[in-house]
Amino acid sequence: MRENIMIMETRRLWAHEETRPEHKEHLKKQIVESQTITPIVVDRETFVVLDGHHRLQIVQELGFGKIPVHWMDYGDASIEVKAYDTGTPLDKAHVIARAKQKRLYPPKSTRHTYQGKHVSEWTEKHPVSLSELK
Repeated sequence: MRENIMIMETRRLWAHEETRPEHKEHLKKQIVESQTITPIVVDRETFVVLDGHHRLQIVQELGFGKIPVHWMDYGDASIEVKAYDTGTPLDKAHVIARAKQKRLYPPKSTRHTYQGKHVSEWTEKHPVSLSELK
C-alpha cells in the first residue's frame, strides 16, 4: 500500500468515541453498495483512532477483522484536539487514556486537526476494496 496507509487488524485499534446509529447505518449502506471503504486515521504509536469510528464499527459488524489505516503521529504538535461543540482544547493524553480504558466520549465530542485542517483532509481518499480486508 501507500507509505502512510496499511491494512490493520481491527482488534488492535482503540476507539475513543461512540458512534451515532443513524449515521452508521447510512454509511454502512454506502460501503456495502460500493464494496469499498476509505482509510481511517490512527495514531501510529498508540493505535488510537482519531477519525473513522463509524467505519471501524461497520467493518467489524460486517465480519471483517481488518481495515485500511492512514497513520499519523499524534505526538506532532501540529495535531490538535478540541471539543467539537465548543472548540475548547483537549488533552491528547486524556483522549488516549479514555480510549485505553474504554471510557468512550459521546459521538462527535472531539475534532482532530492537523495544521488547521481536519485530519481527514490529509488522508488519501482512495477507497480500498472490502475484498482486501479478508
